[in-house]
Amino acid sequence: MSATLPIWYLISHDAAVLAIVPIERIKEGDVSSPDMQMPAIVITRVSSLPANTIAMLEPYALNREHVQVTVLNKATVAAPAGPGKKGCDALIALVRKACANQRGNIAGVAVSSILPDVIGPDLADAATGLYTGSVDFIVYWHNA
Repeated sequence: MSATLPIWYLISHDAAVLAIVPIERIKEGDVSSPDMQMPAIVITRVSSLPANTIAMLEPYALNREHVQVTVLNKATVAAPAGPGKKGCDALIALVRKACANQRGNIAGVAVSSILPDVIGPDLADAATGLYTGSVDFIVYWHNA
């Protein structure tokens, strides 16, 4: 199990995000698909470790994962959020709002907390017109 699942669930069930990015463009994992439609959102696990607590050896141990959400947008996309970097920034704000400070049973995962972390980096590829931005979350969740 991974903390990417509750992040994906929150983003893919947020009406404001879905108004800009269809659910089929919200993915967990790799961003390497050359034919990916824009705008798109990709969720990846950056790191994972058990939280060092007295109960860490118990079946219901606490885990800590660093999850990165990357927003991809083209300079020419006429999306409601806007083209290029402007569109990335608008989507990052919506993703942050959808996920930050959530807890409870999210997509079958016992989430203790989802905390916002850093925003960035912002990257641009002039040759392809691709803009990316990211926002990170720290997710604490319990083993079932």
